[in-house]
Amino acid sequence: ERDAHDAEWRPSVPAPSRTHAPTSGHPLLIVSNALPRQSGYAIRTQSIGHALRHAGLQPLIAARRQEDILRGVRPPERWTVGDVEYQLTASGRERRDRPDQNANMNARGIAAIVEEHAASVLHPATPWPNLQVALAVRERYQVPVILLSDQSLSHRLETIDRPVLEQIEVEDRKLAEPASSA
Repeated sequence: ERDAHDAEWRPSVPAPSRTHAPTSGHPLLIVSNALPRQSGYAIRTQSIGHALRHAGLQPLIAARRQEDILRGVRPPERWTVGDVEYQLTASGRERRDRPDQNANMNARGIAAIVEEHAASVLHPATPWPNLQVALAVRERYQVPVILLSDQSLSHRLETIDRPVLEQIEVEDRKLAEPASSA
């Protein structure tokens, strides 16, 4: 048993069955819970999936759906909500006292989905174990990981020079050149 909150620890990921050949435009979003569970987190994920599809990409949402499993209901292996496709990562019951076991179970499922979907990039959403799983899969499959967080966005806002907006005028909801003072 390892402390899954240790930044150096990674879940075990089986070796790929073949050389990974990612398909451009196939992002894999890794989440813990997803629709049909009604939560802000699940609705946000659905919106991201829809926006990616609208942009011409073929996203797939990989979800654990533990809320179903904890209720004794076996979630479907695959489901679609609107134009967004989902796939179950693991159907085993997670144990709160063994986050390492949970992450290992999830990592095996994500690795299989990466192979099947030919994922070109991984985007783990919170919580922390999803990032650990994505990093472990990245090490085996050489797939880039993109992580956006409120902290990284706020840091970026602090490090970018603020633009000078006094010179911009808005005219009929369009940017216009400022009037010259002659």
